[in-house]
Amino acid sequence: ACRRLGQAHRMAGLGCLERLSAEEWLADDNAKEMLGLPVGEERLCFGEVFQHLHPDDHPQLEAALAGKNLAETDVEFRVLGDTERLVHVIGVSSSTPEMTVLLQDISARSTVERRRAATIERIAETNRLETLGTLASGIAHEINNPAQYIADNLVFINGALSKLLDLATEVEKAARDGGTWEAVVTRLASLKLDFLRKELPVATRQSIEGIERIGSIVQGIRDFCYPSTTASTLFDLNQLIQITVAMTRNKWKHVATLDLDLEEMLPMISGVEGEIMQVLINLIVNATQAIAELKAPQRGRITVRTRKDDDSVEIVVTDTGIGIPGENVARIFDLFYTTKGPSQGTGQGLTISQAIIARHNGQIRVESSPGAGARFHIHLPIDCSNAAH
Repeated sequence: ACRRLGQAHRMAGLGCLERLSAEEWLADDNAKEMLGLPVGEERLCFGEVFQHLHPDDHPQLEAALAGKNLAETDVEFRVLGDTERLVHVIGVSSSTPEMTVLLQDISARSTVERRRAATIERIAETNRLETLGTLASGIAHEINNPAQYIADNLVFINGALSKLLDLATEVEKAARDGGTWEAVVTRLASLKLDFLRKELPVATRQSIEGIERIGSIVQGIRDFCYPSTTASTLFDLNQLIQITVAMTRNKWKHVATLDLDLEEMLPMISGVEGEIMQVLINLIVNATQAIAELKAPQRGRITVRTRKDDDSVEIVVTDTGIGIPGENVARIFDLFYTTKGPSQGTGQGLTISQAIIARHNGQIRVESSPGAGARFHIHLPIDCSNAAH
């Protein structure tokens, strides 16, 4: 078969291996070049081939060649050498003991894919920093609000504590000197204890909640901009969404109401928290811009929903914005494709989002029509521990 089709294989850039017996094979020149074997003697021992392959790829190739339904074989393996090659088994036909294996060198395609992935990663890093700059004033506002009422509460608590300490001094003095308790009673009446009993716990609780809110926003910023690791870790998706909503509040609050419909007891997700936050920010900011572009007299609505769906978790981000024309939906995830003005988008956010979700072994899709808003569905496996990072 290899001899018969040799010219066609060369023209198509394919290599051919033909098994004559358990150990003896024939290889055409294309196959030898792909496998790093010297061109010359056609017959070879298949053990020679394995010496040139990456050890990690031996088991899958052996299993593929030992299989029954070889027409469906889909295996890639690496060939060692000065420059590592990637070879794809694109077709196998077998009638024991004979077997014909067609090979294709996909190193160039793999290099292009790696370069594209690296480009998207660099763009994603730039997008993170640009997004932080865009959200900076809103984030500062979200931090200043709780900081202000924490400061007010601390002034109130400090004043109440000062009065209570003065009262304690009066009590101590009366008990020590055996003096009159009239001054103590007078001071006690002036303290308005009923008011303090009611308000001090409230002020304390508000302050603690405010500190926790600031802490969560700061943690979110750190995870978003400076992920400490690209390895998957377990995190609470609902909590991440709440932090993201707080970080983007100053963007959407002027044009839309944002509703959260988060399923309780949602399973923890394994992934890179900062990357998933980047996807959520992109979708919420896009939804905000789509609503603003509609120029409707009433406020729009953004809804973020989470649900457990079999062995995955679904996130749905819906808006009542201008929608996406049918002819654009198919291109919405293309790099640099945008229908927005130059001040509103560069066509990078959704491409980055799709790449991030793919790295987490998930899926993202969109449903939309002009004037009817858009709905983005994200499915993430509950266990993303094998995500390619």
